[in-house]
Amino acid sequence: ADHPALAAAIAVSAALSCHRRGGSDGASQALAALSESAARGAMLRPALWRFAQATLGGGGVCQPEDRVGGDDPTHPEIPAPLPRREGMPLSQLYAKELEVLVGVQAHAAPASSADVIAEIRKRAEQREAWLKLAGGEKTLALERLVEERRPRLIVEVGFYVGYSSTVMARRLQDWGGRLISIEVDPVHVAIGQVSVLCAGLADVVDVWAGHSADVLPRLLAEVGKRAVDMVFFDQKGTIYHEDLQTLERLDLLADGCAVVADNVLKPGAPFFLWQLDQSPWWDLQIVSVREYESEAVEDWLSVATFDRAAAVA
Repeated sequence: ADHPALAAAIAVSAALSCHRRGGSDGASQALAALSESAARGAMLRPALWRFAQATLGGGGVCQPEDRVGGDDPTHPEIPAPLPRREGMPLSQLYAKELEVLVGVQAHAAPASSADVIAEIRKRAEQREAWLKLAGGEKTLALERLVEERRPRLIVEVGFYVGYSSTVMARRLQDWGGRLISIEVDPVHVAIGQVSVLCAGLADVVDVWAGHSADVLPRLLAEVGKRAVDMVFFDQKGTIYHEDLQTLERLDLLADGCAVVADNVLKPGAPFFLWQLDQSPWWDLQIVSVREYESEAVEDWLSVATFDRAAAVA
């Protein structure tokens, strides 16, 4: 990584992965490697550094109210985003996401999901480059669905910078639920995991790196059949139907599972919607919403409820 904040995020992401799989030694080693370098040690502000140690490394004390106060790390300037081309440094390829990373870790109070969500929104609203967030009316719809259905396990495909995961997971905390998010881009995984850590949700959200076609089958071994209560698709609409077929084929969906999909109108997921509409075991509803940061543009969230009795009939 050619930017110190991004290098720090990669180390924190590695520590989180070890922590979730019971590898406390690996988590401690990842954090130790980060602290050994003075240059890298400055990548996390002291408040967040202490919180990471307390959460992942078994040491250090950090109160959630420990806010930034003159201890912001100084980072190299983030380059302006440019059209992608071969050979570009990571800091330029991921310039807009890097701004989110730096902003969240510098200004969100540790263990404050509200601060993390607000900071990501702020970065999305302040810059010209578009961030793919299910914000605005979509956020409200997601929160309402989670609160009404109270899922024990949510599977998300499309983690990005951790915004939707944070929105949903902070509700899951109330009843001990968990969220597994799948993300194909390893840089997005690293950046978003810092959001999860800052939000105090490291024990609620688990992030799996890889293509959904390769990673979804892992759910069968990890959680078992009929364990998924809610799914949120926020990847490419052209593969929504493929991922849904995988979940059905592996018998992963609980009765009454809600499959929620973003951007099914724009850019669109016509084949996915057609399959749901024609299937006797799916009850499909369309929620019309305004696109975040493009309020003049209408988009749809689809919400489909699984009827197991109809599926086995």
